[in-house]
Amino acid sequence: MALLDTDGKSAVVGKSLGHWLDEADFVLAGMDHEGTPVSEVGPHTFPRDWPAVYEESEVLRSLVRKRGRCAAKRVSVVPNLADDEHKEILAATRPRRLQSLDTAEAVRRHSGFAVVEGWAIYDILDDVTGAAFLAERYWWNATENSTWLDFTPRPENVQQLLLAESAVSRQPRKVRTLLTTRQHELARHLLKHRFPKATAEAERAALRSGDGSLALTPSSRFGCPAGSSRPAALSTTSDLLAIVKRVELGVADPIYQLANRVENDSELCSGLVDAGMCRALVQRLKAGQKHAKAAARLFAALSCSSSMGCGPSPSAAAQSLLQVGAGDVAVRSLMALVDIAGGDCEIAVATDAAIALGHLCRCCHEMQRLTAESGALERLVSLLGSDNHGASVASAYTLWQGQVGQRDLA
Repeated sequence: MALLDTDGKSAVVGKSLGHWLDEADFVLAGMDHEGTPVSEVGPHTFPRDWPAVYEESEVLRSLVRKRGRCAAKRVSVVPNLADDEHKEILAATRPRRLQSLDTAEAVRRHSGFAVVEGWAIYDILDDVTGAAFLAERYWWNATENSTWLDFTPRPENVQQLLLAESAVSRQPRKVRTLLTTRQHELARHLLKHRFPKATAEAERAALRSGDGSLALTPSSRFGCPAGSSRPAALSTTSDLLAIVKRVELGVADPIYQLANRVENDSELCSGLVDAGMCRALVQRLKAGQKHAKAAARLFAALSCSSSMGCGPSPSAAAQSLLQVGAGDVAVRSLMALVDIAGGDCEIAVATDAAIALGHLCRCCHEMQRLTAESGALERLVSLLGSDNHGASVASAYTLWQGQVGQRDLA
């Protein structure tokens, strides 16, 4: 399932403007939960045991009381809109999931209903009733007689939503920004937990491509003009996300097909990195040695392409891994391939793995630190004496990128 832009198309990292949700738009309440990133919160829904929980849960009441983190001047349960009610407004405003501010503003422009700012409060289901809650910064509408209406699509199996109007807005004004990788990953996480049926259907549709191969269509978007003799390009961001999902699910065909295509297509590489392919490849490398040669080759190409032209900044590949806490797993998985260097096949895999690690470390102090702490620098020395010239060069490159500018690591 895709996050949509104002035109109803799949939002594109770095290109689509919108009021995107990020970590700062959430508050977690409850013992052992307040330091948890939103991207790690599991299933959540309307508070269980309502309305008794509102009187009995100190966690919930402290959240919305006068000095609470989500201090509210009014709290109310707002039911889902009736099927035949406000059909005209829904058709005219085209509400989109996870975009309550855009939805509320569109309703205001169409119908004149005032916009209300506050919080949507969910019960975190992996704890006991009344023990943990997730509050999301949220916008909805109010009629002339102060009746609250919420037009934003509700999570599946949620028949009503607990909304709390902010007593005083302590949050900065939400402005339109270009979609970032982290915001996109957060949206995917929330969509998966709030709309599991729709997400599963979208994944099944992505996997259906007739003969089971990649769903490819001619396009000039990624450097392959229609009618050319080169393989057809992936046409949309949703195509790339679908391919990444297949790799995450353990389907190997995309790895082999892409490994033969990305080396001379920087735009395709960039799109794959933004779609999360580096993280997906790390999962496959971590799972075992099967398909490691193609995965390492693809990883090396993606990391190389993303490091070009980025100046004195970490590559997009490195940032995409660090943002989801996968940097240390990437180092360990790549070094596991370096350690198997023996025959010609293993040397080729080890070379690609070393190159990929070198590109990840380039201008990225955090990846340099993780690489040093893993003991990878010492183990890379074994490749320096290899009879294979490519392996020796790859090892020297990674040893340099792993230490340059870091006197304490050298």
